[in-house]
Amino acid sequence: MLTTNVEFTTWDFAIENLYWEQNICYRKEQVSVSNGNQVVTVLLNPFRFKDTRVSFTTGPWGFHPTIPAPTFGFGAAFKWWPDKKSGFYVAGSLNDMNGDPNLQGFDWSTVSRGEFFYGLEIGSNRKRAKDDYDHWHFQVFYADERSTRSPDTLPNKAGGGFRLSGEKQWDRWVGFASYTFNTAQGGGIGGTLSNTPLTVGVAYLNPFDVRGEAAISLLYMNPIEEIFEGPVRNQYGIEMYWRISLSNNIWITPGIHLVFNPSLNPGRRLCRNAYVQVQGSPVTKPFAQPGRRARARRFGSAWADPHSVVYNFTVTIMNTENGIIAFRAQVFFVLMVGFTLAAHSQSIMVGDIEISPQDFSANLDSEQRIAKCLSCHGHHAGGDIDFGPDVRFGTPALRGMGEQYLQESLNAYKTGTRTHKEMSTISAMLDEETMNFMARSFAAYIAPPMKSAGELTALAAKDVLFRQGQTIARQGISQHGVPACIFCHGPLGEGSAVGPRLAGQNVMYIESQFKAFTSGSRRTAQSAPMQPVVAGLTDNDIKAVAHYYESVSEPCSE
Repeated sequence: MLTTNVEFTTWDFAIENLYWEQNICYRKEQVSVSNGNQVVTVLLNPFRFKDTRVSFTTGPWGFHPTIPAPTFGFGAAFKWWPDKKSGFYVAGSLNDMNGDPNLQGFDWSTVSRGEFFYGLEIGSNRKRAKDDYDHWHFQVFYADERSTRSPDTLPNKAGGGFRLSGEKQWDRWVGFASYTFNTAQGGGIGGTLSNTPLTVGVAYLNPFDVRGEAAISLLYMNPIEEIFEGPVRNQYGIEMYWRISLSNNIWITPGIHLVFNPSLNPGRRLCRNAYVQVQGSPVTKPFAQPGRRARARRFGSAWADPHSVVYNFTVTIMNTENGIIAFRAQVFFVLMVGFTLAAHSQSIMVGDIEISPQDFSANLDSEQRIAKCLSCHGHHAGGDIDFGPDVRFGTPALRGMGEQYLQESLNAYKTGTRTHKEMSTISAMLDEETMNFMARSFAAYIAPPMKSAGELTALAAKDVLFRQGQTIARQGISQHGVPACIFCHGPLGEGSAVGPRLAGQNVMYIESQFKAFTSGSRRTAQSAPMQPVVAGLTDNDIKAVAHYYESVSEPCSE
């Protein structure tokens, strides 16, 4: 995988990152290693929190990042997930401290001096959906003193420290905090000017039912006394912003930053900075035709599309009392390059269950051929619901689905128009006869009966979320362009010729499919009619609809 980052600053052109990154997956583990021209912030990001929904602070414009990261130049890094599903990871980075931004970072002659930035980070992301997770991160770092690259123009003193940051969500509220301790002075990205910055704040999701979030944060910075002439004073700040979704992938964020006792402007007691940021979140665009993914190469249980690109962009304009002082446009793209590797394993681990092509052999009897499928999808093919109320893996129910829909789903996983870590790999093990057999077998499972009209009325009377979902399912939301679900999925979600069964499907799976339509990981025939639905529903609306459909049928067909 070739990665690059192109930035325009006052209309100058610079390539900050151009490096090779290799991902290796085996069963539950994943390792990513990279080397080449790269900035520390590619992996260990001191400017913002790890959640890509938000930045929480405007970084160097307001409160300095503090970590003495060098400018772009030679670097090597790794990231290891012992079990990708758990969200826990370990990451490390080694970077040349003497990178020269005037040479666009492509001069590696100073690497032999052995003056490096060393960073190690451990953390955990507990994902609820794409770019939506609780998380914590602990980073330790050390920076050597630079011997070249105009060391007198910025502070230059070896040192190290640590940074702890995290975020926790409660319903629509998100609390976040970050603390850094540092003894170094220097770095190439902007210089390290502070010992101990602190950020604490809270965000509110989808205010006024507008997709996005509003946040307020309090900030503190203790400047390094040796750097500033004369008496120094601690700097405080407040930042407020509202991040608004313009589409599934485009966001605009107006905000204001108030800085009290600004350390870099000792003649002022208050600086007011207003800004507007427009950002496009990462989107994957496959170069290949739909059938090309079947010819991608497998390493362990991992697949790589040989022709795809991931990109995003950010444009920021900042304004103070004296007029516009900063304009920044940044484009980031990753070119995925596929190549052949020998397959180290013909099986995949799903939890503690090993699945291989032999499990689906036509030489087995019918019950044996579907046994591994039922180990995840439930003994009645009811998904999570078959395992009891405490199981929440998001495994879908298959009973009650039409044979054609199941065939199309397996084929979509195999061709790559629908992606899923386990199902993309498993479907590649199946030939056409096996996929047809599986579709017939699971279509034969009888769906449980619907609850009676009286039971549904009673549920609507006592369960606000059920009632909200029922209203959307029956009436849609006309002012947001959302049609009623019953038009395609049937009066109670029992399915129809144009839409799959939703009744009895678990909440987590239904929510995940809304995210899949948004992210592009599900690009099937159902994608187009679902786009206005996805665009017009808030996260709370989706939760209500999912809860409604999970509740309308009995839990078991027995």
